[in-house]
Amino acid sequence: MEAHAERIESPEPLREPTPPEPASELQLAASSPGSDPKRARKKAPGGYDALKIEVLDCVREPLWGIPMLEGTCLVPSELACWTESTRGRSLDGIHFFTEDYRFERIWNAPARYRERLSKASVLCGPDFSVYRDWPRAANLWNLYRSRWLCALWESWGLSVLPTLTWAGPDTWSFCYLGVPAGVTVAVSTVGAGEDETSRRWFADGYAEAIRRLEPHCVVVYGKVALPAALEELAPVRYFGTPRIDAMHARGVVAGAERAGQLRMEGT
Repeated sequence: MEAHAERIESPEPLREPTPPEPASELQLAASSPGSDPKRARKKAPGGYDALKIEVLDCVREPLWGIPMLEGTCLVPSELACWTESTRGRSLDGIHFFTEDYRFERIWNAPARYRERLSKASVLCGPDFSVYRDWPRAANLWNLYRSRWLCALWESWGLSVLPTLTWAGPDTWSFCYLGVPAGVTVAVSTVGAGEDETSRRWFADGYAEAIRRLEPHCVVVYGKVALPAALEELAPVRYFGTPRIDAMHARGVVAGAERAGQLRMEGT
């Protein structure tokens, strides 16, 4: 990945909703005005809170209602994918830098995986996808879900590293929300170098994150190291991609075996 000094011009920003007054105040999560959430829960059928609005009491930022996290300055010594964790195995760190469908069930039924997640010393926030060609509402929703699960895990007493995910500059207005300054954060470089635009937007978004959050350390997951210009902005702890490498190795071996078989068959 190459550093790019040039910054792309941000598109015309969309009009944001006017924040509540006073804008500086943080809001406590609450049900709709005049309602009693406990009474509503007794009368409501199962699945009434599918969006998980009432189930988590936490401090939220005032513009979009995204949960505010506490964060931690812990830095894991090892990092394993969520798919490699089991109920009986203790891990130092768990990440979710994998396909969304592999951890969607945690959003659907978070309490079911409490024991399994509690085996880890540190959890990286879920890396729900954010793409530059997606509707802004979809990207905001995935950011919200990641912060929501992080806040829930913190309420269980677990140590959580917020995962930073962004797309184009138009996502900067919300993609860093909920993350306190001065804590350890997690970032993935997987897919960040697919094309010139991806590399530029990753570099610009990373620099913007460091400027806003001044993190204690950045846990970087991926095969590609940060460009030197970005690496100098904050302390970095790199983790490779053993799962991806193993899958690639299996694919190469299987391909070679199949090619040998075809040669033997004269195909």
